[in-house]
Amino acid sequence: MNHDLIGIKELLKIQSNQINRIKFYTRIDNEKYLREHPEIEFIIQQFLVKLLEDQPRNCISYAGNFFHCTDFRTAYEKEIQQLLHASSEDKKVETIMEEKEEEENNSMKFKENNDII
Repeated sequence: MNHDLIGIKELLKIQSNQINRIKFYTRIDNEKYLREHPEIEFIIQQFLVKLLEDQPRNCISYAGNFFHCTDFRTAYEKEIQQLLHASSEDKKVETIMEEKEEEENNSMKFKENNDII
């Protein structure tokens, strides 16, 4: 009877190792999938915002209706366009700031050169 317990413990240890290995590779696969599909983060974010705004009594039913009725493709494409527009605006501001900085540097150099003469 004692050797049966040892066998069971060893079997449980092997199973535990296999389960941990499966968990590890599943996490890696999930992370790869989420990185390949950034729209998932957008969908979850939209759901959480709406959930917290509305605070429904029945979250399960609310989630079913939300994911059934919401047009995520259009919302996601609109979000991407806004991000691209904001990014291009940021680049314009950066360019203007760089140009002003360059003008100030040139002005300082010109002033230094005139002070030397």
